[in-house]
Amino acid sequence: MVAFIRNSDEETPAPLFGALVAGHYAEPYGYSVYRGAGTQDWLIACTSHGLGYFVHDDTVLTVGARDILLIPPGTMHQYGTVEASVWNFHWAHFIPCPNWAGWLRMIQGEHNLRCLHIEDDEAWRRVQTAFAKVLADSMGMGQLADELALNGIEEILLVLSRSLPDADESTLDPRIRSTLRYIAEHMAEPLTVPGLASRVDLSPSRFAHLFKEQMQDSVTNTLIKLRLRQAARLLQFTSRKVTDIAHDVGFESSFYFTRKFTSQFGMSPTEYRRVHAFGDQERG
Repeated sequence: MVAFIRNSDEETPAPLFGALVAGHYAEPYGYSVYRGAGTQDWLIACTSHGLGYFVHDDTVLTVGARDILLIPPGTMHQYGTVEASVWNFHWAHFIPCPNWAGWLRMIQGEHNLRCLHIEDDEAWRRVQTAFAKVLADSMGMGQLADELALNGIEEILLVLSRSLPDADESTLDPRIRSTLRYIAEHMAEPLTVPGLASRVDLSPSRFAHLFKEQMQDSVTNTLIKLRLRQAARLLQFTSRKVTDIAHDVGFESSFYFTRKFTSQFGMSPTEYRRVHAFGDQERG
């Protein structure tokens, strides 16, 4: 283990899943985070100045000014400040929109930890501005603030994707793109891995492998996340009953829906609606 890394097996709690959470820290040596099982969402960190480190398995990365690092869900990680330094960095936990999958795969490549350095001054300015907007918007109230914060993350990912040498050569596989579109249009139906695989002329095992490779998550997990994301929007913007919303997004059992929703968002659908309901407008 590198000398400046603080050994610790004390688990650091992750932010509540489902909400975009962002921050801007300036931390001296002694600051460290450890998550043995990673998180359920993505983590992005961008260093303004100072030095930090990230560890995954036997990989150790030191990050400095203009370095950006993405950590996928379920990836064990430890990070902190390098000795004799103050690490100044922006960070955000987020759930990606489905159309981001190609950009994330392009940025991440084959690495669980990949550090990207932004050389171009204009690209760096845009990234810094976008992170500042993400932080400000993530602290706002209501769905519009969340959407604005997600727009900031999207801009960062686009700038990073465009900065890669092979930016025009790596796109989301058309079979996976077709599957995501089909899921969005048929969410209420009983979708299965064999059924989705058959649509794109792949065996279930080959389809599941390709989907995981492209989306960096399983078909089942992605389907549940997409359904719960849509359910959250319906709770915010419509007055439909919770049981009807569960059916609308493909859950046959409202009890199972409530259990999965509560597990992911940290509150029941009814409580989520009470906290996040958008204004007093008439609902569809």
